[in-house]
Amino acid sequence: GLYWTVFGAADKPTRGKIGGTYGRGFEAYLHNRVRRAGFALDAYLESPLFADGAEVCDGLFVEGSSLILCEYKSSVLRADAKLSGRLDLLEPDICKKFVTGDEDGRKGIAQLSRSIERLLRGEAVIGLPSRNWSIVQPVMVCLEHAMLCPGMSGYLNSRFDRALLRKLSRSRITPLTLIDIEHFEDLL
Repeated sequence: GLYWTVFGAADKPTRGKIGGTYGRGFEAYLHNRVRRAGFALDAYLESPLFADGAEVCDGLFVEGSSLILCEYKSSVLRADAKLSGRLDLLEPDICKKFVTGDEDGRKGIAQLSRSIERLLRGEAVIGLPSRNWSIVQPVMVCLEHAMLCPGMSGYLNSRFDRALLRKLSRSRITPLTLIDIEHFEDLL
């Protein structure tokens, strides 16, 4: 509601900036929630970077030899796509915002897949000790409640190619976990 109210009141140049700003605010909020939950500095990395400066993910939890890579998605589905009952409108919007991305870059699953691939190939992450990871778990935390409708987790996992990643390492790559912000807050 707040996002669309601000978006509707803004002029055209400002509208182009709102999405990115809102996304950064959403990410900062979740980082703050993790910190307030008491995770040690070395157990959670905010917006970790590869040695070349590319972002790994939005948040990275470290538990022994296990990694949990989180993408925080503030994107919302267009109302016409979500409410029309037409798959030809809904699926492209889901893909653009949660699966592949667009001309502005990778989104969601594509981001997680690429980062896991780079990790498994041994690329260094600033602030992360180098080790063989036994479990790598991708997680997408969504603000959009429609992303948790029945069948959505199965659909997204059908788009997440773990077979390719398993060929790179002995690490176990778990299926993508899809969670909404309320349940993420409850888990913290």
